[in-house]
Amino acid sequence: MLKNEDISGIIYTDNMSLTVSGEGIEQTIIKSFLEQYKIHESILDTAIHNTVDLSAVISALSANIQCNTYIPLTERRIDPFSSYFYNLIAMVALFGSMTGLHIAIENQANFSARGARNCCSPVNRMTSKFISLLGSFIAQSVCLVISVTYLAFVLNIDFADRLGYVYLASILGGCVGVSMGFFIGSIGKLSEAVKMSITMTVTMTSCFLSGLMIADLKGIFLLHAPWLNKINPAAVICDSIYCLVVYDDLTVFLEKAVTLVIMIIVFAFLGFILSRREKYASI
Repeated sequence: MLKNEDISGIIYTDNMSLTVSGEGIEQTIIKSFLEQYKIHESILDTAIHNTVDLSAVISALSANIQCNTYIPLTERRIDPFSSYFYNLIAMVALFGSMTGLHIAIENQANFSARGARNCCSPVNRMTSKFISLLGSFIAQSVCLVISVTYLAFVLNIDFADRLGYVYLASILGGCVGVSMGFFIGSIGKLSEAVKMSITMTVTMTSCFLSGLMIADLKGIFLLHAPWLNKINPAAVICDSIYCLVVYDDLTVFLEKAVTLVIMIIVFAFLGFILSRREKYASI
């Protein structure tokens, strides 16, 4: 309930309350303003009732009001050129698509004699492909661990004492690259050269859109087409590393990691579905 009083010609309000319909920056600003207002109101009320020099109190309160104060989002020092190295990690990860592409092609009898032998093998084709993918995941993970180690200890790229999480993000990115190449290699009956061209085009386009050549490009898409950064594998890999350096909280990193895991599952699942439908009149 609001209570209005008139003391010495000054009207003030007591028992003020605030109710908002949601949570956000705007609501937080209003809440902070109201709390500061109530504090100043209490000080002025005390000054009026105790015959204190009101002008001196108002001057002191005005001196303590800070407007346009710069508050950094993080205490970490961010190197603007570090994003290029994060994108390099993403490019190395997506180059694993070539390995995944060869797994799909080498299990197709119409491409090579080895593919024909694999199709005639008594071993289940799905099992064979799964083992090949697993081996490629491990090999690509080793390559990425070496790459990140070189960046961290030779080039001294700052990963904010979270090197373990950077290794995890890079490994997940490498698995995305392998599964993406496996998916592309399982599409249709296109020639090996065409599938290789498609894989390289998708990989380099993804890296370009994530800011490998132009660092500000990803920010432009964030403003005008934010959905693109959410489905671009290179952008997700780069952001998963970037948020480890910028934010103290791991919430954003976990969201990016879950996105990478979903990409791995979707690409691998679609690749297995497409490869199961392959049939040959004769081998």
